Formats: sequence, C-alpha cells, structure tokens
Amino acid sequence: MKVLRLNGVIIFALMMLQGCGGGGGDSGDDNTTPIPETAEKTFTVKLINIDATQVSNGEAIELETDMISSTGTVMVSQ
Repeated sequence: MKVLRLNGVIIFALMMLQGCGGGGGDSGDDNTTPIPETAEKTFTVKLINIDATQVSNGEAIELETDMISSTGTVMVSQ
C-alpha cells in the first residue's frame, strides 16, 4: 500500500511538471500563422522526504526514499 501511494505521488509530480499553461493572444487582424517552435526539455524528479503518520494513533511512519527518482523528456511545441 505504501509503495502504491508513493508511486501515485511520483506520477502526480511528473504530471505537474509536464503541465503547460498558455496565455491569450491579441485580437489583431494579422491572418498569418506563426511557425511553431519546438523545444526538448529533459527533467529529473527525485523524492527526498515523506512525512506520514498513522491515522489510528498518530505515530510516524518511516519511509525510505533513497531509490525513488524518475527522469523524462518532454517535447514542447509553442
């Protein structure tokens, strides 16, 4: 169960890194479409610390996070 929860945290962190916000453009009369620029970004995510306690008694749960990391590449076209 702990590993599943930890995997969920890592997947959530990766999804947050891949998210990209966009802004609105001006409403000018220019009908030309700009050529999209593509950039390749490489990232590494490493989990350093997790603070967890048992709900039933409030005792701390020790989790070892030494081997939890992930890398990836994202292609962004803008």
